[in-house]
Amino acid sequence: MSGLLRSPRVHLLLRLVLGGFFVYASLDKIWDPAAFAKIVYQWQVVGPVASNLAAVTLPWIELLAGLLLVAGVWKRESSLVIALLLVVFLVAAASVIARGIDVENCGCVS
Repeated sequence: MSGLLRSPRVHLLLRLVLGGFFVYASLDKIWDPAAFAKIVYQWQVVGPVASNLAAVTLPWIELLAGLLLVAGVWKRESSLVIALLLVVFLVAAASVIARGIDVENCGCVS
C-alpha cells in the first residue's frame, strides 16, 4: 500500500482529479456570482457584505488553485489553499447543521 501512495502516477492522477474538480466547481460561481452570493448568505455564517465578497473572491481562488494543481505548478501551495478551503467549508457546514439551518443548495457545484 505504501508503494502505491508513493507512485508518481497516483500523485498525478489525484492531482488532476482534485484540481479538475475545483476548476469545474468554480465555473458556475464565477459566471453567476449573484446566485452564489444568495447561497453563501443563506448559510448565515457571515453578513450580507461578507457574503457578497466571498461570492466574488472564493470562486476565483478555487479556479486558480485548481489550475495550479492541474498544471503541477506550486503543488504544495495550491494543495494547501485547497485544504484550507475544504476546512473552512467543513467548519461552516458544521455550524449550519448545529444551528439547524435548512439550506437547499450547498453551493459546491451546480
